[in-house]
Amino acid sequence: MGIHVGAGAGKTNAGTKPSWLLSGDAAQEVANEHQAAADERKADRDKSWRFYMKPDNEARLFFLNGELMTEGEEKGSFDIDFVEEHAVRPNGSKVPKFYVCISSTETCPLCESGNFAAFVGLFAVIDTTKFTNKEGKVFQNKKKILAAKGQSIKKLAKKAQMAGGSLVGVVMDVSRSDSRSATVGDEFEIVGTFPLEALGKRVDSKNWEQVIAIPDWAHELTYLSAAEQREKFHFDAPAGPGYQTSSDAPTYAGEDNDELPIPGGANSGPAPGTPPAPDAPGEVDMDQIPF
Repeated sequence: MGIHVGAGAGKTNAGTKPSWLLSGDAAQEVANEHQAAADERKADRDKSWRFYMKPDNEARLFFLNGELMTEGEEKGSFDIDFVEEHAVRPNGSKVPKFYVCISSTETCPLCESGNFAAFVGLFAVIDTTKFTNKEGKVFQNKKKILAAKGQSIKKLAKKAQMAGGSLVGVVMDVSRSDSRSATVGDEFEIVGTFPLEALGKRVDSKNWEQVIAIPDWAHELTYLSAAEQREKFHFDAPAGPGYQTSSDAPTYAGEDNDELPIPGGANSGPAPGTPPAPDAPGEVDMDQIPF
């Protein structure tokens, strides 16, 4: 329910009121902005987190998708969904928000503002690493979106080849070496490969199917029309866009100039000496799953 401000609100007998007191249309505009922000926060709570690593950190995760194509010109490329998206830090926030680039269907105000879109591949992962927030709440085994750019895609494709042509069910250690490296990590090491059912049951024996379900990308990604972008980011305001420009926007350092599609020419299939993955959960000793 929105906030409605009456036309006569804010009247005072004390003469000229200070500029920080709002009434009428000005108050209604701010009220609408606060309501829109609250609605966005509520919608975000129902979405998966982005996989992000601080410099000099490590994580252990497993992949829910990431098969390599085995035929045609795209042989060796990932059979996953890709998207062009903008990273925006409203009001200097350290945590970016991501918005689908709409340039393929209409003029994209974010593009016109100088905020360049990135082309990313969408991987669904379960991050088994424990995380404690500022309130002391502990999170583990969270489903996250790993949005990988060019160099990261190439590295992951090599790991998929080593794992038999797919990242599905691969448990992997990921590390980020420094602040200039990709925020999704720049070092990837395979720990083992397991059936997804076994991994899902390791996380939640009752709701394992939900654990390993691929997210609905249309729900997870935020799409704003040109009109919605102009309203949200105040592109028509005299002072300019209401967010930091692309020079300040977060990027995955070291990858921004990479181009896809990739990795062209890669050969799918298991690398020499790669052991086959178990075919069924019954073959897996749950105590052997490394998390």
